[in-house]
Amino acid sequence: MQSLNIAFSWFLFSLLFVGTQQILLTSKCSCYDRTTDCSFRQMLAIQGRDLCSQTSTWKLRGNTLRQLPQNRFSGKLDLSKNEFGLNKRFWINPEPLSELDASDNYFSDLSFAKPVWDCSLSVLNVSNNRISILDKTLDRCRSILVFRIANNKLSRLNDDSFSKQELLQFLDLAGNPLKSISPKTFSAQKRLLTLDMSNTHLSDLPVGIFSELTLLQHLHLSGSNFTKLPTSVFSSLKSLVTLYLQRNAIRELQPGIFDSLFQLKVLDLDNNQLQHLPPTLFHRLHSLEHLSARSNHLRTLPSLRLCSAPLRIALFSDNAITAVDEDDLRALWRPGFQLADITNNPVESCSFKWANSSPDINVFTEGSLVKIGMEVMDRGIIWIQN
Repeated sequence: MQSLNIAFSWFLFSLLFVGTQQILLTSKCSCYDRTTDCSFRQMLAIQGRDLCSQTSTWKLRGNTLRQLPQNRFSGKLDLSKNEFGLNKRFWINPEPLSELDASDNYFSDLSFAKPVWDCSLSVLNVSNNRISILDKTLDRCRSILVFRIANNKLSRLNDDSFSKQELLQFLDLAGNPLKSISPKTFSAQKRLLTLDMSNTHLSDLPVGIFSELTLLQHLHLSGSNFTKLPTSVFSSLKSLVTLYLQRNAIRELQPGIFDSLFQLKVLDLDNNQLQHLPPTLFHRLHSLEHLSARSNHLRTLPSLRLCSAPLRIALFSDNAITAVDEDDLRALWRPGFQLADITNNPVESCSFKWANSSPDINVFTEGSLVKIGMEVMDRGIIWIQN
């Protein structure tokens, strides 16, 4: 009798367990504020009855979906973190959509979102897939403003890669193994504001690559294989505010390469192989606030005497600087200046006569660390460590 009770208990438990799993796998989505939320529901499939009516935002991320009911989606659709693309027959009509997030799936191309007629898609995210080519799939989607295609398998960009996306304002190509790029790749993107080409395999940039990007404000070129850059490569970027060139293998920068960047506020040259910076390299950067050239092979502190910019932060740590010129230090110190970091350099000599003679500057030492603090100018600090 006892064994029968035990067996019956196990039977009830198994029914409860299976029933619970069934509920988890087929549970209806949450409906609120014109939103259907099916995120992270362990759903293997989704049926039309699971979807809410009068929905303009669809959240289906974090499941194991491979197919969708057709002609049910409009507005904003999030398909990220699923298994779309494993089924080659999957297709979603982008024409009624304004935003589509298909990141973190298994797509090898963009044919899954090929429209039959013109579409009104403004945001498209296909990052973290397996896309290796850009064909003419999106030629009918000419209203895209934000296009994220980072961390895919693109190796080449051609003249017509983005030729129909003339309204683009944000383009993310980071993390693709790019090896070649056409000089006219971005010729149609006259409204582009942000371009991210970081962490690619590019070793050089063709002349004229940015010639049409006169409104560009943010350019990311970090983490690639650049050893040198054409002198005129940035000549058209008169609206550029931030430029990231860190983690490359740049050995030298030609005088005049930054002369057109009147609006530039942030310049990052960290982790390159620079040994020398020309004396006039920064003298046309009238808006520069943050300059960083850490972890290079610089032997002298770059001269900023001709730079009239409102510089606030200058970072030159982890170089090979052996001597710091008194006038170079004085040139850094101007109203609004906050910090100059020259730590981890083999500095052999440095004069502080100008600091000792000023009533506004306090000089004190802490071990091998020399700090100079100016109370009236935002408490600026210069660090020099032997």
